[in-house]
Amino acid sequence: MKVEESYAFDGVKFHEYYFENLGGKYKRPDGLLERAIIDSFGSYQNWIEDFKALGLSMRGWAVLSFDYRDGRLHNYGLDAHNIGVITGSVPLLVLDVYEHAYFIDYGTRRAAYIEAFMENIDWEVVNRRFYEINFKY
Repeated sequence: MKVEESYAFDGVKFHEYYFENLGGKYKRPDGLLERAIIDSFGSYQNWIEDFKALGLSMRGWAVLSFDYRDGRLHNYGLDAHNIGVITGSVPLLVLDVYEHAYFIDYGTRRAAYIEAFMENIDWEVVNRRFYEINFKY
């Protein structure tokens, strides 16, 4: 029962993160988050390429997360809602790559769905998530 509880609750939470980080008008993160992306991935373009490749390779979720242990950003892949979650990390940007997220509109063209997602990120939401974990305490 506890395994199914983590699957159900994480499924709800990841979907909430996903829908909340859609619909933005700004095409890039702001200065502090962009700097953290560059520090963690070498460049903003490296992060984009890594995140897209992760989205293509997973069956569940691609997540840009902040890891409290090393203070860096990481792209983590989750095979299911509760498989691949990294303890001590906080989701900042969540991409749903389960087939139900894109199949009606994109069919088997997952790469096109990921491109559309990247163009519709609400960076204000992602920036706020990053600021909250860095300046809350």
